[in-house]
Amino acid sequence: MLGMSRHDKKYHQENVLGTAQDQSVRLFAFSNSRAGYQVCFSPEAPIFILKTKKSKTTQQHPCKQWESFSALVFDAAPNTTHAVYLADTSTLDGPQYEQEELINGAAVGPLLKRLSNVITKLNPHNSTLVAAGVSALLALKYVLVGEKQLGHRDRLIGRAVLVLPSLLEDCKNLVQEVLRMRDLKPDAYPLPELVVLVADASTASDWTKWLSTVQVEGPLFAAWSVITDLEPSLFAAVARHAGVVADGTEVDLATRFLTPRVYRIDFVLSSQTKSVEQVVQPCDLDPSNHDKVDKHLTASFGCGHDADTAVATVEDTENDAKNKWEDDSEKGESLFFGLSGLQHLTGSVKLLVEGRIMDLARGIVGSIEGQVVVEGLESCMRETAPDLLKRVKSTREKGVAVELTASLVRDKVGRTYLHPRTLRALTVNEIQSSFTVGDSVDSLPPYNISNIAYNYGGILIRGRKCALIRNLSDTNHPDRMFFPYTPASSSETATECAIRAVCEGCDVSCDNFYVPSWIPPVIYYKQEDELLRCIALYIMFATDPSPQGIDGDRFEDAPDPEEPYDWTSYDRARTLLSSEAEREALMEAKGLLRKAAMVGMYQHFPNYGFFGDSTDDT
Repeated sequence: MLGMSRHDKKYHQENVLGTAQDQSVRLFAFSNSRAGYQVCFSPEAPIFILKTKKSKTTQQHPCKQWESFSALVFDAAPNTTHAVYLADTSTLDGPQYEQEELINGAAVGPLLKRLSNVITKLNPHNSTLVAAGVSALLALKYVLVGEKQLGHRDRLIGRAVLVLPSLLEDCKNLVQEVLRMRDLKPDAYPLPELVVLVADASTASDWTKWLSTVQVEGPLFAAWSVITDLEPSLFAAVARHAGVVADGTEVDLATRFLTPRVYRIDFVLSSQTKSVEQVVQPCDLDPSNHDKVDKHLTASFGCGHDADTAVATVEDTENDAKNKWEDDSEKGESLFFGLSGLQHLTGSVKLLVEGRIMDLARGIVGSIEGQVVVEGLESCMRETAPDLLKRVKSTREKGVAVELTASLVRDKVGRTYLHPRTLRALTVNEIQSSFTVGDSVDSLPPYNISNIAYNYGGILIRGRKCALIRNLSDTNHPDRMFFPYTPASSSETATECAIRAVCEGCDVSCDNFYVPSWIPPVIYYKQEDELLRCIALYIMFATDPSPQGIDGDRFEDAPDPEEPYDWTSYDRARTLLSSEAEREALMEAKGLLRKAAMVGMYQHFPNYGFFGDSTDDT
């Protein structure tokens, strides 16, 4: 986005980034974590795939052809593999970029520079770059001249694996230019390793002779090898020479999916932190088709097919049909395991719960993460597990271990319940391997998530003041001031609920403030007869200073009973708040802001005070 105005950058970020019109190097990640791809600074020794060309036959997602390869990687080490990355430059496929690859020699042109920028932002450590067919040339060029050194002694890409590279002559021309232009300093950047996978002995001989000559003239590589053993399949050979080693473990289904999902990673300049952040969004690939695609690709890459067929399959195998994950995405639905963090989820989430039936009549299911009320539990059992229902009713058996799929619903005060979809009894082996079922009913905690009403709101900060609201319709307590909060609904996240509470309570639009992600909310509890409210208040910052300027921050505002809120100093807010729990939350917010300010994460308006400072008329 170099050369764009601020307005153009904002438009690009909001309307172009991540769409079909996005002409940039795109970064994707395969991950099997149930929590989704976890943003990681400097992933350790990951596999990095490079794709430079679009399919000539069908519209294809760039990751689909490498889906079964990533499955092999995660099958080998399912619980320790963070991600497999793919950089896609196919949107930049055109004559001007062909010129860089084939004519510019060792010069770093716009395509290589964009690829280098993306890899540098991800900042992998000693990763392996895999490139097949025509993509091999750009991969070779990157490891020789494209990597940004940035003053460190370890490579971002430590090894390149070229899979059935298309033209040896192009690689020779590139290396000749590199040898002519390279800097022979004794403290040069570490050399990369090179592995070349070819299909026949004749091609292997040509590569071996040439690389031997290069090492004499150079050297350009710390080590190199030419491999013809592509058994049992091409992808298996690639994984083997990319350093993938099976650790003998089975996937932990409590925290990991059986097959990896695909996510797109964009690097976006945050308007809040003013720094580049990773924005992650899931891509529409079908996990239910992994086995089918894997069998197809394994057959294509086996010894019964020649190398040309293998390369063609690598470049052309894509997602040709809508799939289950895409259907779930269209419904706005994703899968979440267990009851932990239930209060932060929305009704669009599909829940998978392994627990025990604590009370069939009241619809209570429990696990080591607590208990929850499942509305219509008996009806669900009657439809999906009638034999289990008969057994429970006839024997009055308590604590039957079950697997439940459900969606969540919330009532008007913010209490969370589950609406069941399917239910089945767990087998003995499943009970023994489950992390949440527990040994018995007595081993499960007694507290019930559905007894707590979750409410969210905000402490809106501007300089040394915060906003307290009043209920204009409450004539009995016209002077009562409090923080805005509202019950959570099943259609919004906790942050969305908090923003809505401040907008409604202060009668302002959401573009007047923002919620910093690096400061946690403060929590207090409120007992109302038999209802227990858990109120989480997010710290929020006003985007504009006081209209009265610095004096509006230095001096207390006069109360305005006709307005829904007043700006008050910390000292005055402690006086106006009616409960000790609210005052403690205010004090905790002050402490969090002080800690954030100490490390430069809380920037106040110039010449304005910090929240907690006294006003001049105090």
